[in-house]
Amino acid sequence: MVSKKYLGDYRLENRRDPKTGKIKTVPEYCGEWFGFERGADEVRRTKRLCLALTAAVEVLFLTVLLLNAPCGRIYYVMLPFAAMVFPAFFLAAGCLRVLTAGEKITREHRDKLSRRMNVCPAFLVLLSALSLAGHVLYAVRTGLTAKDAVSLAAAAGILACAAVLLKTRDGLRIKKVG
Repeated sequence: MVSKKYLGDYRLENRRDPKTGKIKTVPEYCGEWFGFERGADEVRRTKRLCLALTAAVEVLFLTVLLLNAPCGRIYYVMLPFAAMVFPAFFLAAGCLRVLTAGEKITREHRDKLSRRMNVCPAFLVLLSALSLAGHVLYAVRTGLTAKDAVSLAAAAGILACAAVLLKTRDGLRIKKVG
């Protein structure tokens, strides 16, 4: 309830605190409720897949950053790769929202979940493809060391994971319920 955009979805109610007996004013959600379009089993499978792919993206991303490969010192390899920090972070945040979503979802939760799970994989595909192209160009120009090959494979892995996430995002479509 931090954003003014969602302020109208809440009303303040006075309730007695069972421990202290004092009256507390607490916000209660009174806005529209939303839920997933697909069945519970398909949503559960999609949630697990999103978690696994997001974890793979994060591990591969951190691997390249901690690797200190020679190709990491080349701007056309690392600029797109470094820019992936933002979609990778917001993808992890979106995945957390997917995992915490229950049968009933608030409007704020729906907006953030939908936006992050639709936009972040697309940006990851674009940036990892650019970085992969930079890796290939670097390999053609100078050859590959073992660390460069690991970096190239990680960029390809991120591209593959992001492409699968982009394809499976339909399993997380949200509709208005009751």
